[in-house]
Amino acid sequence: MLKAQKKVDVRYNIHAVRFNQLLSIHQQRTLLHQEFTSQELQTFWHPDKTDMHLTMRTQMKATREAVEQTETEISKINNSLSDIYLTRKNWKSISQHCEQQGQTINMISSEHYVSMNQEIINDIKQLKKKLSTIKQQYLNEIAALENSYPD
Repeated sequence: MLKAQKKVDVRYNIHAVRFNQLLSIHQQRTLLHQEFTSQELQTFWHPDKTDMHLTMRTQMKATREAVEQTETEISKINNSLSDIYLTRKNWKSISQHCEQQGQTINMISSEHYVSMNQEIINDIKQLKKKLSTIKQQYLNEIAALENSYPD
């Protein structure tokens, strides 16, 4: 059971590090739809502004890649959540067994792991929620840039 707990802890730390990396990249990235009006974005596609065409296409490509990276991390988090729920459930079973056997110290130790896993679940759900928010901002960027392209 301790090996399973160590795996949970390691995975959580990996997700936290990856989230911080993605957040840092996101904070450094300029989202054009937040900097310019839709009318201004449309002017970037003017035939005389060919240098801006490349900038717009590059921005769309980079933003699509950011969506993929964010979706990949959300998927990994979802996979980890099921393992964490199972680990918490197993600790709870151990705690109940210890209580029935009158092993109070072991019951208390097991309950500590139940609580710790619940905290990890809550933290990971927050990471997932924040990643979903970042992903939505990227999707808004893609939509705004695509909508600015003249028909």
